[in-house]
Amino acid sequence: LAHLWVGRRRRIQPTLLPKPTSENTRKVAVVTGANTGIGFETARTLVVEYDWQVILACRSKDKAIQAMKAINDERRPNQESHGQA
Repeated sequence: LAHLWVGRRRRIQPTLLPKPTSENTRKVAVVTGANTGIGFETARTLVVEYDWQVILACRSKDKAIQAMKAINDERRPNQESHGQA
């Protein structure tokens, strides 16, 4: 499932992560330049083929949203969604 995080140089407060369970043990990747080229293909492959959660890091919010929708639309019908789109 591809996610989008939009922010500009703001400080993130550290938080404690939940203890691993069967529901939250999926791998997570942050892919830069994920709206085109190698970044897009990497993000798409991780989501579609390996069922990773991927955070798309892009300069343009509009292009990132387009990439996120394209990746999530390509997911196999039998893959269930684990949270946000």
